Amino acid sequence: MLTVSLTGCSGGGGGGDDSDDPTVDILNTGDTAEVFEGDELEKTTEEARIEVRHEEASNRKFVTVLSGSAELVRGDYYENR
Repeated sequence: MLTVSLTGCSGGGGGGDDSDDPTVDILNTGDTAEVFEGDELEKTTEEARIEVRHEEASNRKFVTVLSGSAELVRGDYYENR
């Protein structure tokens, strides 16, 4: 299983309540999501192909599932933004 952990993005983070369950988004073929520091992306199908795009002007990052599916587990930055 492939796990991608996103680090080094600009912005704050931390301060979350560890007792809360994280937000998990299921991404299928063609889905795009903005990702933030601390997010983790896990393939849920062996054939999953994922594209990562960084927009330098706005310093925003996006993932697109090209085939298969994946779980996007949101980190503290997303929860506290």
